[in-house]
Amino acid sequence: ARNSPAGTHLGATPDRNHLFLGVHITGTLLRWHRLAIAYAPEVIPLLVLSDNPTYHSVSQMSFDIRVQDGQKAVAGIGISPVGFEARVRLASRVRLYAATAAGIVMFTRATPLPDARSLNFTFEVGGGGDYQLCRGWWLRVGYKFHHLSNANSAPLKDDYESGPIIEFTKP
Repeated sequence: ARNSPAGTHLGATPDRNHLFLGVHITGTLLRWHRLAIAYAPEVIPLLVLSDNPTYHSVSQMSFDIRVQDGQKAVAGIGISPVGFEARVRLASRVRLYAATAAGIVMFTRATPLPDARSLNFTFEVGGGGDYQLCRGWWLRVGYKFHHLSNANSAPLKDDYESGPIIEFTKP
């Protein structure tokens, strides 16, 4: 995913790219004519988020000063155990799908801001098409909206801008 959009409700951190490496498994729960509903959990052994700010602290008298000293990618792993998809077969080898999933991701450091957490929650929704290559193997092409959040479980500052940042905190 390139250039994450920024907004007020579903994304407040712009200019980040995401790389997902995941395993998506489906198990059909209900089949009715051309429609199928499936349980669809995901395992994400690697999620890389680009341009995450890095900081170092400098102690001055009775204050700690946190200074942004760059931006680096941050890696994480995750699981989305709550996942479902609906599929409609259009032809013997072609079907359309809509899917949603929710889970958690653990990063190697606080993401997307220093006052966030390493543990984040995920929500995604998407859809597209499948083409059957051979028995049991499908090629999937689609679009996925992926939301990453700490669900207000850690303080987030609204005054973070790109560029150097200095923050004063009491020890």
